[in-house]
Amino acid sequence: MSDTPLHDLPQKAALLMQQADQKGSRMADSEDLRQRLRQTTDPAHRRLDAQMGALDLHTREGFGQFLMAHAAGLAVAFPAMQGFVQGRLGASLPDLPAMVAQDLAQIAPRASLPATPAPLPAHAGAGAAYVIIGSRLGTRVLAQRGFL
Repeated sequence: MSDTPLHDLPQKAALLMQQADQKGSRMADSEDLRQRLRQTTDPAHRRLDAQMGALDLHTREGFGQFLMAHAAGLAVAFPAMQGFVQGRLGASLPDLPAMVAQDLAQIAPRASLPATPAPLPAHAGAGAAYVIIGSRLGTRVLAQRGFL
């Protein structure tokens, strides 16, 4: 799993969740599913933590790179995630891509986003939610380790 591209994580997480659903498992296997998701995504999370931790967020350049990485990731994952959160969970999300774009326009107005893969398919929405919402916790971990 250590060579799993970061943009493949939501689809891998969604596949694991779909397999659990097919088994008819719900609460009994939720801990097992959480552990499998964690194990599947851990190597990529560590790589991403190291990459983000290497950025100097106290400089315009470093913070601009941080925002560009978020903008690129959200361009790929947010539509599927939003569909899952709204359709399956009945909840709403703020417009995260617009929020990041607004910040990026202030920090690096001439920045252009790198080419990104096609948006994730709708069935990857649960995995995208796992990865993106999990990144909020990851931010706390980075801060605890002294990266932020």
